[in-house]
Amino acid sequence: MMTLDLHGFRYHEAKQELELFINDNWGKRLKVITGNSEGMKNLVCEIVREYSLEFFRDTLDGFIIIKEH
Repeated sequence: MMTLDLHGFRYHEAKQELELFINDNWGKRLKVITGNSEGMKNLVCEIVREYSLEFFRDTLDGFIIIKEH
């Protein structure tokens, strides 16, 4: 599973990094580490929905799993 850690990124930077990460790893199971920021979690979920991908949002540990697509 490929992993992207968004700690330290501003929202506009995180959006760009996530889009590149999804495109570069298309078809793979992905893990996005968001940390505890609700804003970052919501941003990631919004972008993943734009790609029409299925995902699992962990409510405690600050990560999101994007299922194989």
